[in-house]
Amino acid sequence: MDTACNFALMSAFNALHDITWSFQYSLCGPPHSTGGFTTFLCDATTPVLTGGGYRSGLCYGPYVVTENLLVSPSPLDKISISTPNFGGYIRISTGTPVGTYQNGLSGAVVGVGFDSTGLFASRYKGFLTGLTAALPNSITVRASDDFTYQGSTIPTFSILEHIEIYRTLRFNLTDLGQTLNIHLKDDAYGDYVLIDSFDTGMLFTDDKMCKIGMSFASPVSASYKACLKIRDFHYHGTT
Repeated sequence: MDTACNFALMSAFNALHDITWSFQYSLCGPPHSTGGFTTFLCDATTPVLTGGGYRSGLCYGPYVVTENLLVSPSPLDKISISTPNFGGYIRISTGTPVGTYQNGLSGAVVGVGFDSTGLFASRYKGFLTGLTAALPNSITVRASDDFTYQGSTIPTFSILEHIEIYRTLRFNLTDLGQTLNIHLKDDAYGDYVLIDSFDTGMLFTDDKMCKIGMSFASPVSASYKACLKIRDFHYHGTT
């Protein structure tokens, strides 16, 4: 059985100015479990989230069930329900993937994937750009609605733990959308330490209103599922 979900906040921010958001997360599961999540910005004009593939798509990118199939995709939309807790909307799916191609997220602008398997970094299963092999325990940035690979990095911590451990992450889109900075909070000193900085391949010259969101998928490549918990979600930008 596969689980996949995504959500976006109601508030929209102008990417011509800095957009900053942070949260604490815990991704944990038994030995041999796999899972991953993304945090993303999507086009605020997109009325409802649709798309987002199971498994290596992390419910953000596309997912091809049959490896040799890259044909015109058919939508595989899941149930959308109101969620006052997030002040926005959420899609939740549990079950066996149906169909051969699952679309990527509608209105995708930029996504940061945290993947225990690193398949989100590879150019297989629906992604047309990326690495030639998976990069385990990696953070990967993909930009635009074609999910173009922009780079990966391996953090100093384990993305998926076997016990519930919370880490605080901060994200900052700056330079007219050209640069995405990812920070980890040092709990001992209370300071944020730069994990990596990515060139997004984007440059906005006109107003670009974006919503902040997250997605999750488990398992990614194995039968054992992980659990994702998010708390203390904060965001700041120009509306």
